[in-house]
Amino acid sequence: MIFTYFDMRRLQSGNYFKIQEKVRIDWKMYACQLFVWNSVVIVSKFILFGFQELIADQLNETGSFLLSPITNPEFLLVFVMIIIPFIMNAITFWIQDNILKKSDFSNQEEKQLLIGTFYEGTLNEQFTQELVVL
Repeated sequence: MIFTYFDMRRLQSGNYFKIQEKVRIDWKMYACQLFVWNSVVIVSKFILFGFQELIADQLNETGSFLLSPITNPEFLLVFVMIIIPFIMNAITFWIQDNILKKSDFSNQEEKQLLIGTFYEGTLNEQFTQELVVL
């Protein structure tokens, strides 16, 4: 949204469809997008840290209450160090993907997406030509 407002379309992310192999990657734009993304992540981590510091006592009490049924210390360690982070990372990636992925495609992009989706050697040449003409 910000990039559209300031007419910085090259920094928009979310084009997930397959592109032609001959398209060259613009490494400068990639570096800019990477810088923007890392900046957002760093700022969000600082905000999260500050929020956790503000409510640390409540978080400790809630965690102790929720984990009190687990009596085996080894399972508790696995649960806290592996299972919970796995679930939280999956949720985080799902939310980020829904925010970042592109949802509005131009007609040309939709054609490229359609061709890229079906291009696994199963389409005949005539059908592919008809899609390109559309």
